[in-house]
Amino acid sequence: MKRSNIHGTPEYVYVFDPKTDSLPPQPKVKRENICIRKYRAPLRSLNNAYWHIGSFGRYFKWSIYDKTTKQELTYDHTSYGLPHFQFIRKLGGGYVVGPSATLPSERGQGLHSYILWSIVSFLSREKKKKKIFVWVAMDNIASIKGIEKVGFRRVGYLIKIEHVYRLCDEHGKLL
Repeated sequence: MKRSNIHGTPEYVYVFDPKTDSLPPQPKVKRENICIRKYRAPLRSLNNAYWHIGSFGRYFKWSIYDKTTKQELTYDHTSYGLPHFQFIRKLGGGYVVGPSATLPSERGQGLHSYILWSIVSFLSREKKKKKIFVWVAMDNIASIKGIEKVGFRRVGYLIKIEHVYRLCDEHGKLL
């Protein structure tokens, strides 16, 4: 699976605010016999340990599996409170969705928008309705379409200054 990478090309930042944004109907999936599973993201690397510690144990992996083969078809992550995303705190706090990936053979089936919709639906039902952020490479048109289909709206793009990610508006002004 190819992973999203916030260290490479510039990336758009999108937000979904459960207090003001409406979740559209569940997206259609062109694949049958699937299930979604949410669990604590595994501690497979130092990077994953950092995400666990930084989010105070609120780092989860969401996967869509084929029920027959038990093969993971796509996945996404959610985390909360990571210190290197200061702009999220400035905007009232919230969740980060990503990194994500879909098997190349499964792309175009609607799986990414389906798992993203499921995550937003779940997080929107919490008592403290926090904003949900996702970012995507500016040239990843397919993912952008899936993100927008779920009701996210673009608020700017990411830049990295030292080890901290900052949000810029469409004109390059730091927010």
